[in-house]
Amino acid sequence: MEKIKSSPRDIFLHLLSIIALYASATAFLTLAFQLINLWFPDILDMGGYYAYAGARNAIRWSLASLIVIFPVYFFTARLLRKEYEMEPEKRELRVRKWLISFTLFVVALTLIGDLVSLLSHFLEGELTARFALKVLAVAFVAGAIGAYYLWILKAKPVTAGARYVASGILLVIFAGVVVGFVYAGSPAEERLRRIDMERVNHLQVIQSQVVNYWQAKERLPENLEALADNIRGYGIPADPETGAPYEYRATGPLAFELCATFMRQSEGMMEGESPMMMGRPYYSGISENWNHEMGRHCFSRTIDPDIYRPLP
Repeated sequence: MEKIKSSPRDIFLHLLSIIALYASATAFLTLAFQLINLWFPDILDMGGYYAYAGARNAIRWSLASLIVIFPVYFFTARLLRKEYEMEPEKRELRVRKWLISFTLFVVALTLIGDLVSLLSHFLEGELTARFALKVLAVAFVAGAIGAYYLWILKAKPVTAGARYVASGILLVIFAGVVVGFVYAGSPAEERLRRIDMERVNHLQVIQSQVVNYWQAKERLPENLEALADNIRGYGIPADPETGAPYEYRATGPLAFELCATFMRQSEGMMEGESPMMMGRPYYSGISENWNHEMGRHCFSRTIDPDIYRPLP
């Protein structure tokens, strides 16, 4: 029998602590995996711009999760440890023992799966630095959690060595957050990037409408207003920030230009900022024909009538 019964407060604190732990571990591994993807691009991963943008979005999500959730875990775990010191009988709470045992079970399964994955990929000849570092990241997180809960399960006193280990783990987490912010970029920069992406999306739509116009009439439109169609409900998009119209002009029977003013250089041209793209023969998604400099930039296009045949 328990010497002390679990109160609703005890159950809430233990559940909050363990859920925050799982969420923090998931966020840290997501952050580590995406940083590894950026540092060690796989030649078989041809995601191009979207793979890079996806990695940065995942980094932002993991940073937000760590900043909010990890302090919740840290302070609830600290609060529980102080309660154990003041009331040692609470170490025998059934909810505590169940949650710690379940966590150790999950850690054991994670480490076993980690080793199986490592051996399987080794046999498949896919053991790269990128994969090996991800395996080490999982082993580090699972091992740290397992060691910590084995320690508190045995109710050992806090020693100087334990403090050093805990400080080292916190330092690793802090370093990961700092590096994540470097790659995620500032909110202001990201807003400019997204606005520029919206400009490119608008120009892509306008380009499609110009091609459709030529296929239907076998001539290029004189201006963008000629593309407006009330029946289809198509209106000419404008710059999302300034509201100014985009520039268009026909430069020949089959050639035209689309121009816009961008706030920054496109990532596809910034190899130093986009390690996942370096050394790639092409970019998928936002390909190099939509790369742009900062400021006013024009995109020249020529319609190939053998590919875009006039409509019958």
